[in-house]
Amino acid sequence: MARRSYDMGVVAFAVAERNRGRRWEDIRQAVRERFNIEPPTVRIMLNWHKRYGSGQSALESVISLAGAEMERRALPLASQQSYKLLMSDGLPAFRRYVEQVGDWDVAAAMVVLTMLEQQFGDSVYDRAVRRYEALRAQRSKGESG
Repeated sequence: MARRSYDMGVVAFAVAERNRGRRWEDIRQAVRERFNIEPPTVRIMLNWHKRYGSGQSALESVISLAGAEMERRALPLASQQSYKLLMSDGLPAFRRYVEQVGDWDVAAAMVVLTMLEQQFGDSVYDRAVRRYEALRAQRSKGESG
């Protein structure tokens, strides 16, 4: 039997209704009427409730579900954006750095540092590098001492 996927609205409704104290069979009937679909089984709704709603208010359940849905939708987009950034900025920079320093590993590290600098800005980047270098120096002293 094929696994059925339910819209997050159905999940949120079922969890919220259970948190209000409704019986599973009543929730199934309400899903059938409200969404005009074949309702999920009690077992499926139990899993949803365990994951998203146990011990939470209806509002907290919906917020939890919304966060999970945003994460599910954003991940492919973030991956796609990272790939585009790498192709548009990272690879050309990598080629330039390889030509300048002649070392692939150092060039790759320089690309990462450049992207961090672009993301956070000069001021934050400079503070972070100074603090990292200070921590690194302390670590070196501790290892040699």
